[in-house]
Amino acid sequence: MVSETYTPKRMIKSLTLLFLLLAITLHSQDLVIRSVHVIDVEAGAVIPNQDVIITGGIIKQIQDASNKSEAGDINGSDKYLIPGLIDAHIHLFQSGGLYTRPDAIDLRHIRSYDDEIAWCRQNAEAILKRYLSCGITTTIDVGGPMHNYMIRDSLNQDPSSATVYLTGPLISTYQPEEFKITDPPIIKVDTPEDARTLVQRQLPYRPDFIKIWYIALKPQDALDNYPIIEAAIQEAQLYNLPVAVHATELTTAKLALRAGADYLVHSVDDVLIDQEFLDLVKTSDAVIAPTLIVSGQYDKTFLSEYDYTDEDYRHAPPVPLGTMSDLRHLEQPELVSSYKTYRSQIEAMNAKRDRVKNENYGRLVTEKFPLALGTDAGNIGTMHASSYYAEIRAMQHQGTADHTILKSATIDAARSIKKDNEIGSIASGKVADLVLLRDNPLEDIMAIQHIESVIHRGVAYNPADILAPTPESLVQQQLNAYNGHQLQAFLEPYAEDVRLYQFPDQLIGEGKDEMKKQYQFIEENPDLHCELRSRTIVGNTVIDHERVIFDKTKEPIDVVAVYKILDNKIAEVYFIR
Repeated sequence: MVSETYTPKRMIKSLTLLFLLLAITLHSQDLVIRSVHVIDVEAGAVIPNQDVIITGGIIKQIQDASNKSEAGDINGSDKYLIPGLIDAHIHLFQSGGLYTRPDAIDLRHIRSYDDEIAWCRQNAEAILKRYLSCGITTTIDVGGPMHNYMIRDSLNQDPSSATVYLTGPLISTYQPEEFKITDPPIIKVDTPEDARTLVQRQLPYRPDFIKIWYIALKPQDALDNYPIIEAAIQEAQLYNLPVAVHATELTTAKLALRAGADYLVHSVDDVLIDQEFLDLVKTSDAVIAPTLIVSGQYDKTFLSEYDYTDEDYRHAPPVPLGTMSDLRHLEQPELVSSYKTYRSQIEAMNAKRDRVKNENYGRLVTEKFPLALGTDAGNIGTMHASSYYAEIRAMQHQGTADHTILKSATIDAARSIKKDNEIGSIASGKVADLVLLRDNPLEDIMAIQHIESVIHRGVAYNPADILAPTPESLVQQQLNAYNGHQLQAFLEPYAEDVRLYQFPDQLIGEGKDEMKKQYQFIEENPDLHCELRSRTIVGNTVIDHERVIFDKTKEPIDVVAVYKILDNKIAEVYFIR
């Protein structure tokens, strides 16, 4: 049972807070944001011309602006200050790419799952920097392998990447065969005692909360497994740990709330919610994340209809984003063939699911319940960082007011795991996680993209400086846009005076304007697709072996492209045929 090392209630929470406060103190700087319009996210109001005084990474005071000016101040005149944004549902053990969920589509014969997990671990820091560059100062990782605790403890020491709060493996009543591995992200428990033991197993790692995957493969499972769910929640409550529950059926969602769940990480999408459910949400004070887009992204990917967004090209990790077009050249797996064969039935089923989910979401908005903006990023087609904007657009499409969306992205997201006394709004005593905007997000929520500065734990950053591009990321960025048939995004990584050569030295194009003319076919040819066969990186040079399809009725063309990077742009390209 419980080790004597751990005292119930506040010990785990206090240790986690102590480690974070220590990191804040070590890296923070004192500063004043002068004469800024502060956004009150609770009231949806602008408080004009305020000085926000930050000491030791904490907001010390907010006061009417004076005429004084001090060295090191940030001039906030005519700008708007919001709390740092929060993505309340991500998974760092998943890349967002095609190969990241072998339980959904098994492509391990093409890319091993060990390689996928290794990539996620090696790139966790870069992923969190991408979030921070978008003004997303906090992420909530809602379940993954035990190794993620080490990632959190390492990366949370440095304010130059987004803070991550997380839990370990999902306590589940079902485990996919593909996740029966060493250090799994999901662990099946068979008894209430097993559930309690799995909670206890995580205590030495100082979990920020506990996560349950409440899966009912048949209706009776919901009731049969309830004692397991109840035991896990009760055990977590002994240590004052919030509990997040995946429960997408109305029956499991109600039972989770009755058992004491704090956070439902998805909408109910099987049937319309009823008054009993609404009453349970109200009395439990639970937070719900709608996660409107994630399920549809699987469908788009499997049908080779993934919609690349401008934000994908700018903010998503380029390598997993590149896999979104791989099904255009891979031998079609059985699942993908079934999707295409039964497309009309699948579309009808998904339309019904979306109607239910959207109507349930609208009712929760009308009832003014706290709704956390979470993307479930890391799942196939739901890209880290960039999917945040797609989720916002989905909320807008349902008629959600800008103020409600901003509240969901800040204070309500913080409430999901009971961190609203530390982050989520601009108030004295809270962590100085802030975003300085050029425009008012209460008038247009997409003003959150117009960032002047990101302040994370009291340290101010220019968003463009948070993550420097690598030679690989630049080359992959242009390849993604090539396959997405987006000419402007394709040209973005290139230098203005780029030179194109037929190897070894025959100049075939010079300057981005000339290149734009040469590559008009990117937007004009729907058959166009480039398969990356291999890649070698040597310093600032990237050598790609590419197989290009210009016409589906003809054989593809093999090309070796040598990209030379200078000053964070592609300066020269050499083609070898």
